[in-house]
Amino acid sequence: MVNPPEDNHGFLAFFGDFLGFGQSGNGPQVQYRTIYFTFDLARRLVREHVVTYDVGTTPGSGATPTTLTRTYTFDTRGNRLTMVVTGYENYTVTYSYNANNQLLTEVRTPTGTNGDNEYTNTFTYDNNGNQATRTTVHHATGFFGVIRRGH
Repeated sequence: MVNPPEDNHGFLAFFGDFLGFGQSGNGPQVQYRTIYFTFDLARRLVREHVVTYDVGTTPGSGATPTTLTRTYTFDTRGNRLTMVVTGYENYTVTYSYNANNQLLTEVRTPTGTNGDNEYTNTFTYDNNGNQATRTTVHHATGFFGVIRRGH
């Protein structure tokens, strides 16, 4: 494990406890969450491990926390290739890029039984390199949508 960079350059880099607050019908509730970040030698986030205790429980109380791990891989140009999520959610997201390092596709594929969250996003760009459209197809529902960006 590599320590995060000294200068954060606009991203959150820390190890340790995060105390999150949620809202319920009776008012604010406390939820305890610990997030572990792992960076590679190029200072890219390669792993997040989140441990969450439900409202009303704390670490050391004997309660079983929920966990979620996100692992990232990159190509030689530093573009994210995959995000693998395991824990209370299980899926893989793969990314592809053109020669200009612009994101072309983002495909989410469930690795568990929750197949209704499978989708593909396809991106196009104008001649100036600005994102022109994002087309989303949800595979289980057949939902199809296009978002056009104005310039």
